[in-house]
Amino acid sequence: MMILKNNSIMKKILAIVMIFCAVSAFAADVTDDVQSDTVSIQNDIAIPDDKTEPDGGDIIREVLQFGIDSEVTALLSEIGASPDDDILRTVLARYDAANLITTKVDFVKYFTKLKDSPQFVVDRLYQDASDDFVDKQLQIALLSCFGRIGGQREGRYLLRCIDSDDRMISYTASQALSDMKVPELVPDILARLRESDEDEDRRLSNDVRSRLVLALGQSDSPEVLEYLRSIANDIFADKFTVAYAMDALAKLKDTESISLLEQNLGHSEVKVQTSAAHSLSLFESAEVLPILNKMLLHNNEMVRVSACEGLALNKDKSAVKSLSYKYRRDPSAKVKTAALNALVQMDGEGVAELRQIFDKQKMSSGVLNGLTEAVAAHPTQQNVAYLNELFTDAVTKKDKKLIDAVANKIIYCTSNLADPIIDQMLDSEEYLIRMGAIKGISYMSDSTLLPRLQTIADNDPVRAVQDYAKKVLVIKGK
Repeated sequence: MMILKNNSIMKKILAIVMIFCAVSAFAADVTDDVQSDTVSIQNDIAIPDDKTEPDGGDIIREVLQFGIDSEVTALLSEIGASPDDDILRTVLARYDAANLITTKVDFVKYFTKLKDSPQFVVDRLYQDASDDFVDKQLQIALLSCFGRIGGQREGRYLLRCIDSDDRMISYTASQALSDMKVPELVPDILARLRESDEDEDRRLSNDVRSRLVLALGQSDSPEVLEYLRSIANDIFADKFTVAYAMDALAKLKDTESISLLEQNLGHSEVKVQTSAAHSLSLFESAEVLPILNKMLLHNNEMVRVSACEGLALNKDKSAVKSLSYKYRRDPSAKVKTAALNALVQMDGEGVAELRQIFDKQKMSSGVLNGLTEAVAAHPTQQNVAYLNELFTDAVTKKDKKLIDAVANKIIYCTSNLADPIIDQMLDSEEYLIRMGAIKGISYMSDSTLLPRLQTIADNDPVRAVQDYAKKVLVIKGK
């Protein structure tokens, strides 16, 4: 019985094995068939060569011509603030073709940032603003835009908008007028302010009035100076109006008001103290230097920040040691940053002081990042040369943190003084560093590295880098 039972078990096992082998053979046949079919399908599909894909320059043209609105507005940041006129005309055509107000507003915001706005752009925008049925959201964007790129015609339009019943329109128009640089508008602005002071029915809100007071800083006529001094000396005036009056006096370089501004450093309103300090920092005059140095001791950190800015503007190299102390020891991070910015602007003396400071401590990525940001904002031959030394040292040591600390900030420098560092970045083995360098070139209007960019567009081993270089070359009209 035991033998028969074992035989029965063996038969079952053999049957299972035979079934498994058959299934495996079938699965192998199916797999072979699938693989064969896959190879056949792959052979039938024409896989495009990378070279048939549009390059970076063609992509810009294609998106501007065929892309949907959101693609085009997303591209605007790549086009930058100083594109070739042909590119700008195409962008303007897309603005004309846009149906959604939100899309038009995005375009207007882009036009607002242009470094040199051609008249054909201003004319087209003024046409929309002058429409009696202009959408409010678009009108507000246009008002702000005119403050940056408008002329007399746009300024008179802004003056009319000040009396709008809509507070947002009125305020935005006044803010735009304070941003403009059109002295011919000042007599009308002053007349409107005096009308507000004398006629209750024509009274302007403090917000609007303060912005118009700031707009007076475009003309130094005796009438304007007298009006501004009277406000700056009025202890009962709205603090923001006083602040803007002082700012306007500083922009007009009215040295006769320096003592008045110094007096306001002790004002009971912190806002007035801060504004007085900022106004004093705008003067380029030996007369203001003792005041600025004294301001370094003020308890209000923003007064000390303004002191650093004023000393830098005046290139008061006798203040280098004081600024060094503020950078190393001041309890305020804002003051430390302002002092560093001041030192990098002090040419040889400032750079020498920085060398002494950094020779005594190990350079960290955070410190180098701050130094690079300061140099990018205030480049001189001396401070760029020093930063280039630090960058070269980081590259030699292959210290990625220090390399990134410089690379991430120097690209925002708009002066070609930074070209030596950007040039080094173009040689980096890291393609992202090379991409960053190309971005830096796109921000400059006068980079000397465009010939190098052409070489990279033709020969870089990474396709994305080639494409980006080609995009920037197209934007620059090359």
